[in-house]
Amino acid sequence: MIPDPQKPGVGVAAVIWQDERRERLLLGLGHDPATRDSIYAMPGGHWDPGESLMEAVQREAREEAGVAIDRVTFLCAFDFFRADKQRSYVSIWFQSYWAGGEPQVMEAANKRSWGWCTPMEALALPLWELDRVLIARAMSGVERFETNPALVTVDMRPRTPTVGV
Repeated sequence: MIPDPQKPGVGVAAVIWQDERRERLLLGLGHDPATRDSIYAMPGGHWDPGESLMEAVQREAREEAGVAIDRVTFLCAFDFFRADKQRSYVSIWFQSYWAGGEPQVMEAANKRSWGWCTPMEALALPLWELDRVLIARAMSGVERFETNPALVTVDMRPRTPTVGV
């Protein structure tokens, strides 16, 4: 199905904690399609017609990283505009726990590797800006809806980590 650029896209993503201690999360190494630069990201993708949000985030974890997740809970939601695609998006973010399967590359066109790291290690890596926010939110325990009333343009390229994210 070809997306309608007049309608917002809806995506899901998840912080996947390795265990209840929440000391390590799953992160994938891929590339920025525009620049081919290396970039790290959480498992996530589009919400498919006919599935629940929980089914979508579980499917994305399985399709992208080969892992099962459980105890999926809402973390936050963002609306943003992707200038590179000239399209608005709503991204719904969850946190969950690893329930099985060894992380592995399932979509070689998108990721080169998957691995466990601490949140602080993750924040020191080149990340998509929204993944950086997702990790910070998961670390803080804050659950709320974020909206940008002016629907500002979000630069989806990685940036140098800043203090206080």
